Amino acid sequence: MRTLLLTLLGAALLFAGCLSDRDRIRKRIDSKPEIFQQYPEAERQRLERGELHVGDDKNAAWFVYGSPSQTSTRTTAAGKTEIWVYTVQAVQNNFPEPRLVSYPVRTSTGRTVYLNDYYYMDGTTYAEVEALRIEFQNDRVTVIEAVDHN
Repeated sequence: MRTLLLTLLGAALLFAGCLSDRDRIRKRIDSKPEIFQQYPEAERQRLERGELHVGDDKNAAWFVYGSPSQTSTRTTAAGKTEIWVYTVQAVQNNFPEPRLVSYPVRTSTGRTVYLNDYYYMDGTTYAEVEALRIEFQNDRVTVIEAVDHN
């Protein structure tokens, strides 16, 4: 009985951290309800669905996507542009050439012979890559750029 209880508790803790996109949006909305209520009803429904449009303000972007991984500012003759970048962890599989490895083995007669085998080293690495870029001018979204890494 105790094992079952611990298993259920572990499963509950595991799935407690797994929020859907809508759950994350709802959590951000609930953290700033006074700002969210200032939007018209149609806009609130759109943001709750996770839809950000050019012309939306920074708060709308935050409600939909949360805090950016990186921010920067670009200054040109046209003015200043604030850039929010969202990153994800990408798996990179590097399959190296197999390495020939020789190792000693003692036989039942006491002789040492060397056997050959191939060694494959795990080439899996993780890299942080840009997934989404949002640009703002005058605190309004001017560019939404999703990066496809396929």
